[in-house]
Amino acid sequence: MVFSRLHPHALTLARIGVVGMAVSMPVSRAAFNLSALLMLVGWLLSGSWKAKFDTIRADRAAIACILLFAVNALSLLWAEPLVADNREQLQAYGRLLYVPLIVSLLTTAEWRRRAWTALL
Repeated sequence: MVFSRLHPHALTLARIGVVGMAVSMPVSRAAFNLSALLMLVGWLLSGSWKAKFDTIRADRAAIACILLFAVNALSLLWAEPLVADNREQLQAYGRLLYVPLIVSLLTTAEWRRRAWTALL
């Protein structure tokens, strides 16, 4: 299958995307968005779903980010129908969903070190 051949490269692509996000966070919104796209595509193509979801479930920060996003999304049901404001709020809080992806990608000390070094 095509995905099984892409697995190691897609995972590396996703991890490079995380490091790119860390580097570009204080510098460029466009570079950050491109790095996030690389991370998301690589994460989706890399497979190993059970291991990823087990890692996410074991991390309290990832669960907290998912719950905070869910509460915010549900609160929009009771908000006044200001579509532009709701879309902006959902987009801003949607970035919380990067945390579970990052947690599932930075499972080795080497990649965590790279990400922290890039951020600093």
